[in-house]
Amino acid sequence: MGFGRPLKRRCQSTAQYRCHPAVEYSKLSDNAFFVKTATYLLQTLKVDAVVIGEFDEVDVGVILSNSVMATKDGVKDFVYNIADTPCQNVVFKRTPCYWSGDAQQQFPRDLFLKHTGFNSYYGHPLLDTNGQAIGLMVLLAYHPFDDISRIQKVMSLAAANAQSELQRHRTAQALAYRLRIQKALAVISGHSVKADAATFGQIQDSLRVLSEAMDVDRSFIYERQGEELLLTHEYTSNCVTKHPALRRLTISSFPIDLTPVLRGETIHVDNLSWEEVSRRLKCEEAVRQLLLARQFVLAPIVEAGNVTGFVGCECNSPTRFFAKEDLEAWSMFGVTLGFIGERNRFNSQLERAQQDADTASAAKTDFVAKVSHELRTPLNGIIGFSDLLLSQDLTSEQRQYVATTKACGEVLLRVINDIISFGQMEAGDIPIDKCPFDVQTALREVGDMLCSAAKLKGLQVSFVTDDNVPPLINSDKTRICQVLMHLGNNAIKFTDEGKVEFRVRVSPLATMR
Repeated sequence: MGFGRPLKRRCQSTAQYRCHPAVEYSKLSDNAFFVKTATYLLQTLKVDAVVIGEFDEVDVGVILSNSVMATKDGVKDFVYNIADTPCQNVVFKRTPCYWSGDAQQQFPRDLFLKHTGFNSYYGHPLLDTNGQAIGLMVLLAYHPFDDISRIQKVMSLAAANAQSELQRHRTAQALAYRLRIQKALAVISGHSVKADAATFGQIQDSLRVLSEAMDVDRSFIYERQGEELLLTHEYTSNCVTKHPALRRLTISSFPIDLTPVLRGETIHVDNLSWEEVSRRLKCEEAVRQLLLARQFVLAPIVEAGNVTGFVGCECNSPTRFFAKEDLEAWSMFGVTLGFIGERNRFNSQLERAQQDADTASAAKTDFVAKVSHELRTPLNGIIGFSDLLLSQDLTSEQRQYVATTKACGEVLLRVINDIISFGQMEAGDIPIDKCPFDVQTALREVGDMLCSAAKLKGLQVSFVTDDNVPPLINSDKTRICQVLMHLGNNAIKFTDEGKVEFRVRVSPLATMR
């Protein structure tokens, strides 16, 4: 993307103009070449004053600004309105013109000549590569010129050098302006990609960076909420916010017709009228503040194909002109804000979905735990009464039926205990109840619970305990038995013949895997 040269703003103070402080570096008096050239012409051609100036890019051929004027008293900045002056003829004809000894008579409305007393004028236009006037080189004298032929030759050579230097100067300004805008857009892009969700401060900083790079008076971001417009961010060059009436508006009360913006177009407005603004905005003070702005740029913020707001800026200077590239920069900012909004909305939806999933998982775990506890009570009763029946006098067939019932109940009870344990694991809540227990007793209980399943497959279950295993250990007996039950059930499940053997030994913690 290319950017035009930074345009200057001008404020009037009595009959004199000055450059806006933001672009004072562009003044020709800071350029040693122009100062040296003016001084050289003053001394070589024996005239009373030399002016080398550049035209305002907006008021081309009207305001000669960013200029120097060399006299016997030195070199100083010079600004000149060329209307009704000899300079206007030079610009119009684009050729050198001179009036020797009768300049005041030829241009009686030129107050500068009248007040200074200069009566001889020689002007040479400075042209760009397209032949358009971009500046002037002027000789002034109180008396008629002595040698016009010599003046013409010297001025022709000096003007050629000045034209080249002026174009180089403007190119440097354009590159500097382009670099400022690119840096601003880089900062904005950085804010949009670094964080998971851009904060209010990051968006405000992005607005400030772009506004300062373009030297605008005010910039703003409005969020669209149905037919309402809410001012969410604002930057002003003088740190003075606008009237409170501008903070919450409607589409119909906004001082500019937003129809093109709501269609997704970036617009440039430079002809606000009191009647139109007053009709839309009823607050007279807010209208007065808005009409200080001579130009507006508005760019839409689009999220998922819908215009959710807009970003814009305003400038109070009558000589500030927004180029196509400036509009593109604000349009890019609007696109970035749309991307940030879509990402923030996606992150919010993802967070809500995660919260919903966590809630559903917690509800499922709670339900399973409650149901499992309810099932465990009658199962314990079945197993208990099975033990009572086995203590009675039963036939071998009856005893086999009761034993099988008890074994099945114990298997189902283990399944329910596992379900409860899994639910506690999902919830991240697995209580560990440490207390001393007898190792051999725990192993016998595990063996008794595994025997029924092992006998059905014709397998044996045995435990081999090393001599160094202590009789008592301090741990959670229930959890250890659950682990052994899982290992034993898996071993029985995948073993077709032979036996399942547990080896119990003591190992240092450093060697455990």
